[in-house]
Amino acid sequence: MGQWTVIINKFIILILADLLMHWSDGRWLGLDFLGFIALSSLVMEFIRRSSSPLTYSLIGLVLISLLRYLLGPLISSIGNEPQTWGILNWILGTKDTPGVSYPLSPWMAYPFAGYIIGVAAMRYRGFIETHRWRVVSGLLMLGGLNSVAGLILLQRGASFFRWGTVGIGFYVVSFAVISISLAGVLAICGEPRLKVGQDTLSLRGIASLAVVPVHYFLIYLVTMAGGTGMDFLKYSLIAIAVLTASFFLARSVENLSQIIRQVKKQKVVWFGLAAMFVLAAGLTLFYSQESKDLALFTRTFGQIVLCLLFVVRLPL
Repeated sequence: MGQWTVIINKFIILILADLLMHWSDGRWLGLDFLGFIALSSLVMEFIRRSSSPLTYSLIGLVLISLLRYLLGPLISSIGNEPQTWGILNWILGTKDTPGVSYPLSPWMAYPFAGYIIGVAAMRYRGFIETHRWRVVSGLLMLGGLNSVAGLILLQRGASFFRWGTVGIGFYVVSFAVISISLAGVLAICGEPRLKVGQDTLSLRGIASLAVVPVHYFLIYLVTMAGGTGMDFLKYSLIAIAVLTASFFLARSVENLSQIIRQVKKQKVVWFGLAAMFVLAAGLTLFYSQESKDLALFTRTFGQIVLCLLFVVRLPL
């Protein structure tokens, strides 16, 4: 099986998983978290196979930032009708698009940044391992500088809006969170005595994908149970409970995928899972008009089935 066949297969699975979310809400099309992962993975695969992937990633990071926070506002000031712009709205990310949570700008900046960080980690692995705490300190300082920049933007009335059209304040502070998180991960993962904590906080393989639909499902259940408008203590306890349950259930899906991987008749397994997905998709479309609660269950089941399809060999 060619490498591109594997990549396209993953792309299709993620797109279908994303579409299930929109179908459960009564929409035919949209772009949410899983769909954006599919799109950004495909883009980054092309870049990774190019002659200068690091250069293209750096240029992409700068261009995406300029598109959203310089060129985008300038173009948006010319016309006020969202319908006029169509795909341009999605590219610039300056206006809300129905059903689209992740416009190209500035969200594509994060895959670019991730690739740059990954390359740096590989090239300077020896230095990072021998000067771990120096690197941790540097990352914390970088995060601190971004945080200060965020405070300055806050004082100047900058937007910290997170969904869809990302405010400049949130965008700047998000890189502070990335830097500080990297410092924390490096501090924890580089310490052998924290092996138990490392295993607890890590998700591998299918579990890292399954945790997305699982945690959406659990959050929706909490909302259905009236878990809104609570104080900080109750919110923290529920968040910890949802996080713990999400990790446990995601690892259960990973364990199931390992069992499925061992089945000799992979074609039979693939067609069986594909049939279950078609059934789940049909029920989701049906229940989206009758009961959003039932659509949630069929949607989540269909997304879990798609997660399992990742490990099954294509019937080629």
